[in-house]
Order: sequence, then structure tokens, then C-alpha cells
Amino acid sequence: MAIRRHALAAEVVGIGQGALDEAVARGAVDRYLLDPAEALDGADLLILAMPVGAMIDLARVWGPQIRPGTLVTDVGSTKAQVVAAWEQHLPPGAAFVGGHPMFGSERSGVAAAAAGLVKGCRWVLTAPHPALQGLIERLGAVPVVMTPAEHDRRVAGISHLPQVVATALAASALDLEERGGGVLDLAAGGFRDTTRIAESPADLWAEVLLTNPDAVREALITFRQALGDLEAAIDAGDRAAIEALFARAQQARKRLPSST
Repeated sequence: MAIRRHALAAEVVGIGQGALDEAVARGAVDRYLLDPAEALDGADLLILAMPVGAMIDLARVWGPQIRPGTLVTDVGSTKAQVVAAWEQHLPPGAAFVGGHPMFGSERSGVAAAAAGLVKGCRWVLTAPHPALQGLIERLGAVPVVMTPAEHDRRVAGISHLPQVVATALAASALDLEERGGGVLDLAAGGFRDTTRIAESPADLWAEVLLTNPDAVREALITFRQALGDLEAAIDAGDRAAIEALFARAQQARKRLPSST
């Protein structure tokens, strides 16, 4: 949608199956093709926007069909396995640069798409590529280059861990509700804000977590330590320790980049 709004492509063509008529109606694509080979033959830029497991599986199917000169990128939430799969199957003269625009919500599908989401976001690339970086900048986003492994380590802490925590928090609240009742009736802004992303699609997130297990495990270990420190301070009646943990949390919040 953002590419079409800024007139940065002669034509945007959707590939595959699914809500493609809706994609045309909402302005996400100009038209669509059901035959991947026909679509790939004319593509200068291929953007993969699907669950990461599907991206990995498609590499061996679509990769050999990519013509020389075509640039392939993606918008998935993990990078190492996706990049490795596509680099293995691309023919000479084609290039794959992993991408992850850091925007979105708990909603999924073309119905949740909006061109304005792109503006101001940080857009991770797994290798420098002047043409792709220029495109991202013209969309109003900020390209940031890092290795696939570094990306996966970083997002485990600020994207994957929050999803796991929100999901576990909402599930535990339901457990408390089922034990005694009336818990969810009192939920207000704090609970709603903290658990908003618990509504994210389970199939998509299962693939994200399973393609970044080591970094997610490290993030969970760190989170359990912080949670254990807070539990120990409560058990000990240690007000100073509780306040110190809150101070660290507030320090982290103040270090977050400004939103746009």
C-alpha cells in the first residue's frame, strides 16, 4: 500500500491464493496472479509477506525460478533461517536481503493493512543494499543494517519475549478466572494494554518462536530472573528491592526510541 501511495512501482502484483480480491479492493495490489511462475518472471522486486515457515519452505520451490537481476526481500519476524534458506536456492544474479519493518499490531491479514504504518518505523535489513535502502527511505522509514543473527538476538528481547509474556499473562488470568470467577470483570487499562498482543494469531507466532529458539530461550531466562527477583523481594517484604526493580523498569522505558 505504501509503495503504491508513493508511486514507487509501475505495478504491484499479488501472488498466490487467499484474500486477493480483498487486496485489490483495499489498494494493496494493482492485480494478482495465481501462477507464481508467471508473476516471478516479470518481477524486479519480490516481497515475501507470509508466516516465516512458509517463507523457508518456498525458498526451494520459488528460489530457482527467480530471474537474474531480481531482488528478493521479506517482512518476517525472524531472519537467520529465512536468509539461509533463500541464499541456498537463489540462482546467480539474483539477490536476497532479509527485511523486518518494525511495525504492526495484533491483527493480521490484508484487512489490518494500512499504508501509514510504514512511516517512521525502523526497517531492519540483513545486508546493505543501496536500492532497497533508498526505497525504504522514500517510504518514510529508517533502514537499519545488521546480521541475521544479531537481528534475531535483539528482537527476541523486544518482540518475541513480550508476545510470550502477554500470552502467558492472559492465559494465567483466565486460569484465575476459572478458579474463582470475577477476575476478568475487573480488568481495566493496565491489563488491556499489557495483554493487547495476546490476541495475535497463534499459527504465525508458533512459527516465529520455533525459528528463533535459542535467542527466545535466552530472553526467557533473563525474564525469569527478573521475575524471580521481584518475587523474592515480595516474599522478604523488602520495599527497597521492589522499588529498585521498578526504577530499572522505568529506566528501560525512558530509553525507548520515540514513536512516530
